[in-house]
Amino acid sequence: MLHRTDFDNRETTDRDGHNRDRLTRFGIVAALALALGTTAQTGMIASTLDTLFSIAAIISALFAILRGEAPTDDRLTLWDQALAFVLLAGVASLFVAHAATGSV
Repeated sequence: MLHRTDFDNRETTDRDGHNRDRLTRFGIVAALALALGTTAQTGMIASTLDTLFSIAAIISALFAILRGEAPTDDRLTLWDQALAFVLLAGVASLFVAHAATGSV
């Protein structure tokens, strides 16, 4: 006989597996963006990373819209992934400003 705790544990396991899959996909896309960004010219790496992370954020948001995912959920969503890429783009853009002025 199944008890309520069996369903709770199954839901937790499903959520953890879903979150792990989302984090893995995020890591793969971020690693690919970093690999592509480092092939740019020396002074353009930060700008290239900023652009690649921004594109990844836009694509993640578009897929979230197409899949009809709610921005608020107890699991990681494509909206969370898009926000993480926006944050990475913001960090990369900080280095773009410093590279443009020649200061560190």
